[in-house]
Amino acid sequence: MTGLLDSNLQRAYDDLADVRRALAFLHIADSGRGDPIATILAWIDWDESKPWDSANHVGRGPSSGMGEMQTAIDELTKQRNALATAWKGAAAEVFLDFSASVLENCRRVVEELQAMVKVMASGEGTTHQAMKDLTKNAWKAAGDIADDSKVKEAVERIFHSNDQQERSDARLELLGVIERLKRGVTAEVDRIDENVLVLVKPFAYELSLKNPLTGAGGPPSKTEIDLNIARPAGQAMLPAIAGIKRAARSMEEAWHAVDQYSFGTSANAQQVLHTWRQALAHRRTDIANCYGQAKGMYGGMSAVMHRYAYIENNNQERIDNILSGDMQRQRLDDYWHKNASGKGPDGTAPIYNETAETEAELDALDEGWNGKGDVPSDSGPGEVKNPEPPTPAEIADEIGQRGVRGGLR
Repeated sequence: MTGLLDSNLQRAYDDLADVRRALAFLHIADSGRGDPIATILAWIDWDESKPWDSANHVGRGPSSGMGEMQTAIDELTKQRNALATAWKGAAAEVFLDFSASVLENCRRVVEELQAMVKVMASGEGTTHQAMKDLTKNAWKAAGDIADDSKVKEAVERIFHSNDQQERSDARLELLGVIERLKRGVTAEVDRIDENVLVLVKPFAYELSLKNPLTGAGGPPSKTEIDLNIARPAGQAMLPAIAGIKRAARSMEEAWHAVDQYSFGTSANAQQVLHTWRQALAHRRTDIANCYGQAKGMYGGMSAVMHRYAYIENNNQERIDNILSGDMQRQRLDDYWHKNASGKGPDGTAPIYNETAETEAELDALDEGWNGKGDVPSDSGPGEVKNPEPPTPAEIADEIGQRGVRGGLR
């Protein structure tokens, strides 16, 4: 058993069978480590099946990173569209702008994952094909050596000649074979940078995702929310966001899978693996950024829904003052960066703590909750208690203190 994994290199090893037998007969080994032919070929050997494992984690199947992301995007888009029909006003406009940018960022990550999967697949323009071309060249170099008449004659003399000089010359010829094979394999190793690394390197950078929180909140406008549509749409976002979290974990699994395969023992080959690892780490970061933005998307929406539910029976103008575009911008920012304090942009305390339930849901997602059913009791900051609705006097007092909310802190 040679331990060689690439089929082309296995053929090269077989083609040099007579040379290997002659070297063994002469007790010529690789610095005491064994078969010099296998050692040299191993410089560019690689496990041609393992990159598929990494590609599977990245983008093959619904549980892959790309599959989870695409499912999440489809569901979030569906629920966003439902909210657009059920929610009107300045806060809704801010939410819709923010969520459109979040989904655009997520789609961009998916496009990058698609390109990465293509590079790790088989066929023209892939690392698989590039490496197979290099090992095929190494096989050809071995075949040229095996077919060389001088090499064949040297092998014959090693086993059958009684002339000491002939045997000495044959030994030198076989030592030259080792050097020829080294040069042939080294030439292909040197091409790893220009043929293989170049395919992976473009992905080894973090994407510059769009800041979803842009534009002004705008003046208050008539707030209308059909909670019968908005609430189910909002809750249906949670499983989708959980899917983005799973996508990030899938990228972590892909990162670890790299440890299980090789592009060879050379520094060039190891650089390919290092760069691919970097690419996977950056995609994981990109997905984590999308996850944070999607949580902000849900949290900002949820804050408005909670507030509206408590004050919908009061004066519409007062509702608009509280549920302004600036208030929505603040909440989107709070939940996106997980710094929700329950305070308004002006630093004053809210009329009630609308953040507790939403924070528990988002904390549960962080811990692996799938977003369906009740929030696990051991998730989040503790037991979630729905706050008591404010009295009309408390609402009037808050409006008197704040009026229309100002900009971001």
